[in-house]
Amino acid sequence: MKKLTMNLVLLILFAVMLIPATSQAFPNLIMNGDFEDGLNNWTYGGNVWAPDYQYPAFFSPSGDGSYFASLISTADQPNPYLRQTIDMTEGDIFRLKMDFTLATFEPSWSDDFRAQLSINYPGGGPYNPIFSYGTGNGMFNDYDPVNQPGLRYYTKVGFTYDIFWDNPDDDLVLDFLVLGYGADDFQSCMMIDNISLTAVPEPTTMSLLLLGFGLTGIGFYRRRKNS
Repeated sequence: MKKLTMNLVLLILFAVMLIPATSQAFPNLIMNGDFEDGLNNWTYGGNVWAPDYQYPAFFSPSGDGSYFASLISTADQPNPYLRQTIDMTEGDIFRLKMDFTLATFEPSWSDDFRAQLSINYPGGGPYNPIFSYGTGNGMFNDYDPVNQPGLRYYTKVGFTYDIFWDNPDDDLVLDFLVLGYGADDFQSCMMIDNISLTAVPEPTTMSLLLLGFGLTGIGFYRRRKNS
């Protein structure tokens, strides 16, 4: 009995170690989320560049020198967008993950610059901004007042957002928008990399996984005992 208990404990520990790998096993629903294939699979308008356009002195927001996309709002071509429609699968919770940098020459007190990420679906889903940042919220840092006077930026690596989705028959539309405008017509930019959207396993799924490993262990023990 003591040996059986020890075997079950070891199997449960092994199952717990497998949970992160199981979570990662869900496929990424975003196509070309790392922009290694340029802008393929994306719909876009305005000044949208990939894979290697570099806004003044900035590189991939991931910090790894990889390809990325840039949305640049100018006086001539304001409000660029980058969009992908996703055919959703069965599930309740989906985790969006990405790296991004927002950069702008707008004054620090200005609310004229907006970078927005929204989700919606063609069945009448609401416009739902996940974030909307302007330089007026105090989150931006000065870049280099000598080489790039007035340039400010905000970087977030590993940004995550859980989407609760109970409409498997509807498509999800992921929108990236840069709303840049102002009296001085300064440029604003959003750089994006490593976008993923994966299903999140429910607690019941994890419990069933542990139970399955436990039952497997019991069966394995009984076969060894009877052999």
